[in-house]
Order: sequence, then C-alpha cells, then structure tokens
Amino acid sequence: MLKKEFLKAILSMAYLLLLGFYSNSSIVAQESRDWFFMGYLYHNESDNLNDRYPYMQVALSKLNNPDKILAVTFSNFEGEYSFYGTAINPLEDYVITLYIKDKTQKYIIPHFDSTPSFKGNINAHIKLKPNLIYFDKENLKISDDEKTLTVKDFLLKQNKFLYEDEFWLLQSIPNKSLKISLNNLSIDENKLIEILSLLPLNKVKQITLYKELNEQSFYSGLLLLDVDALPRPQQNQKVHFFSLKELK
Repeated sequence: MLKKEFLKAILSMAYLLLLGFYSNSSIVAQESRDWFFMGYLYHNESDNLNDRYPYMQVALSKLNNPDKILAVTFSNFEGEYSFYGTAINPLEDYVITLYIKDKTQKYIIPHFDSTPSFKGNINAHIKLKPNLIYFDKENLKISDDEKTLTVKDFLLKQNKFLYEDEFWLLQSIPNKSLKISLNNLSIDENKLIEILSLLPLNKVKQITLYKELNEQSFYSGLLLLDVDALPRPQQNQKVHFFSLKELK
C-alpha cells in the first residue's frame, strides 16, 4: 500500500515538473518572428496616396518599457511601415512611437488574449491629423559630369554626408546615423554598403534627402535613391482601415 502511495506521489511530482517545463517553454516560444506588426499611417480613409504619411520614422517598444526601443523603421511611399523580422510576443502590449516635428506621439498595440491561430502580419494602422510636418525634403542635384561617379563617391563629394565606421551620417547631425533606402526596398545593411560603392550614378534617377525635424528621433533622416535598375514596389489599392489608440 505504501509502495502504491509512494509511486503515485512520484508520478504526481513528475507530472507537475513536466507541466511547468512545457508552460515555461510555451511562454518563451511566443516571442517569435511568426508574427510582425504592419500598418498604414494616414489621415483620411482612401486609396489616395495624398492621404498617407510617407517616410515617417516609426519606433517599436514594449508597453512595460516604452523607452527601450526594439526596432526603428520608416514608412514607405504609401505610408506603410513594417517590423517584419523583429520577434514579438502577441500576448504582450507594444507601443508605436511616431516622430513629428516637435513632439512624439505614442500608440498602443493591445495584446491578444491567446496565441493567434494565424501567422503573419498583425495590423497596426494609425490615423493621424492632416498636414503634419516631420521632415525637410531636398532633392540632390546631379550634374552631367558627376554621372560617371559611384553613388558613394558622389555623396562624399557633397560636403553634406560623412561615412564613418560603416555608417552614413549627416555632417549637421553627426551623432545619429542616416538611413539609406533604394526604391523603398528592404536591403541588408552590409549589402547596401557594397551596392553604394559599385552603383554608378547614371543608373540613379533621383536622390532625395528627408531630414528629420525631431531631435528625439533615432535616425537623422532618410536618404532615398530612385534606381532604374531595381524593381519598385507596387501600390496596394485595397486597404481596410482602423486605428490604434493614442497612448496619453
């Protein structure tokens, strides 16, 4: 009899240990790249690009530690931003921070009550007020003589940019790196450095600098290259809007 009771006690302990192990494993596994946040920044519900906010800097953090930035990106020409590749836990609350001219605005992404049955993007659209100002725009002038240069040599010639320790900087804001994008495409930073060193300027249609106006921003701005030899993203005509709530 004692043997049976002892055996039952051992089995019960083993069961509880296994249950605790799998519970902990489940919690850890939920921070995953199976899901990612993606959304549009807009001020009017339409498919008109004039109703969107392109090239706005967007930061991601957790609600329990909103000042610890997990990732930073820019919205594209459609006003769409994405944190694809950043591991998240859908059972936790997150915060989106937007950098407007002289202020930041924060929006909460509420948690799921249980692990989502789907994998992929979690919509995080944000409706903003119209006519927000958040960058200074400058189209860089390219002369005929300069078209034989590589993009890297052209940028260094401008006395506007610095290249230090594999980071591009604005001379006027040397303490922050400058984000560079080719045709709004997601390109690995290491490959981007090589591309700029080899890409001839005659393959570039336009170079536009979007300089940040908010001192709290992570990047000093975005340098967008319109390159003829690379594909361009297609516009998404059908968007189902809602908006995250602002965190006051």
